[in-house]
Amino acid sequence: MKIKEYMNQSLIYYLLASGMKSIRVDNLIFFLRMGKVSYRRVTDATSGKNWERTEKRIKSNGDFSGARYMSSHMKEAYEGLPVWKHAAEYRTGNSQTSDSYRHRMNHGCVNKLGEVEDFKHFMVSDGSLLLPLDMTMTRQENVITLAWNDKRNSASALPSDIIHVMVIGTTRPDALMLLHGTSATRAGGTASFTVQAKEGETLHVYPFFGNVTNKAFSPNEYFLAPAKIKEPHKLLFP
Repeated sequence: MKIKEYMNQSLIYYLLASGMKSIRVDNLIFFLRMGKVSYRRVTDATSGKNWERTEKRIKSNGDFSGARYMSSHMKEAYEGLPVWKHAAEYRTGNSQTSDSYRHRMNHGCVNKLGEVEDFKHFMVSDGSLLLPLDMTMTRQENVITLAWNDKRNSASALPSDIIHVMVIGTTRPDALMLLHGTSATRAGGTASFTVQAKEGETLHVYPFFGNVTNKAFSPNEYFLAPAKIKEPHKLLFP
């Protein structure tokens, strides 16, 4: 029987839709992906006594475990903001789920323990809105102040857009903090946030914008915030 004939069998779809994670038929494993029956082929090299625990597979499993931990944590850290749902819709036309797109964009930035290692390229947001071109950041003890000049008024840069900030501290590189305490807008040009940080702790700051309906967001900016900053820090890459 051909593969398409398997996939068209109503029993397979019914069993998967009823809660079964997967069904194996000969060397094919069927599963649901975005509501549709998909399959993968099991070969001699990847199953049974022929499967080998190679260094590449060990590393891949470790990396995946760390990425899975961070992905689970990120779902909670945004406190309901649908940042990655919008990003996946905007960038992929929903051909990828929010989890898949977030994982793809941060692949290689997180270690097997779920800790961010590549802070500069780690992404906490993406989407259709624009960032100001001249944002700066200063830190006074545990107060982060952001400043920018953006007078645009368009669908991708409205004066009413609200700034959001994620922060990662060096003592907990596996934990994201969504900062509160302001509803500063793009038109306002400045925002200050208080961070819970230990004495001498370096912070990694990721500001981004969202519209008032929380249906669109911008990519994030990135700033390195050592414990003592004397001059405003400009964005580290355009």
